[in-house]
Amino acid sequence: YYYRRTQVPCQYFFPKKEDFFYNSIARSLDSSNDQIKALWAMIHKSPIIITTAEACLDKLVTKDNFDLNSFIIEFSDIIEIGELSKRLIKSGYENVPTVEGKGQFSVRGGIIDIFPPISENPYRIELFGDEIDSIRIFDPISQRSIENVEYVEVSPAIQNVLDGEDRNRVIESLEKELNETKIKDSEILRKLNEKFGNLIGKLKDKLYVKNTDLLIPYINENNLNSLLDYIDTETLVFVDEPRRIEEGIAEKYKDFKTRFAD
Repeated sequence: YYYRRTQVPCQYFFPKKEDFFYNSIARSLDSSNDQIKALWAMIHKSPIIITTAEACLDKLVTKDNFDLNSFIIEFSDIIEIGELSKRLIKSGYENVPTVEGKGQFSVRGGIIDIFPPISENPYRIELFGDEIDSIRIFDPISQRSIENVEYVEVSPAIQNVLDGEDRNRVIESLEKELNETKIKDSEILRKLNEKFGNLIGKLKDKLYVKNTDLLIPYINENNLNSLLDYIDTETLVFVDEPRRIEEGIAEKYKDFKTRFAD
């Protein structure tokens, strides 16, 4: 697989991740998709990125790992559906009966629907045997075709794609914390084991995990980057009102410590 780099300057907003407590799995899909589009553009285009100081502090998958899980599917490619499905799940896509939102895919016989977060509409890939016979953009609401295209650019559906080493590390860390917990309340302990036991099971079976941000504390720090690690030496960085940014970050850190203190 390869990429066609474009010189057209596009503008993207990279928002900060939302704060959440350990038992929260909800997250804004719009925010997540905006981050993915910006990261993908920083690797494959020459974009203008607008962001905040807080967003620059967020932990992300490394640039190399993000790029490794981005690929192109082209007309006339040979596709093995099982392998493609595994690759999409590893990249954070959810296998659903009908594709309706970004980060989803479905397989129905020789038809594969994929909705990359970097795309405005999903793609329908039809196979003749194991060869791609057509690729079409379609409307996720009406499910009707819009136009034929020659290729699909597929980005990760999540920022934190786990490789084998990180996956095993996360599983071991979660199991250790569950075994060593000092919680005595039986009902809380039951819910904790149910919640994280389900998460551990999905990780072991390499299934779709809804919010991998929950796993960041267990990932090797050497396998994490920040947004600033995605820029190169030729990137121009403009900082608007640096003193206010510095003061704001200090205040946010103080607020964070107060809110999440025991």
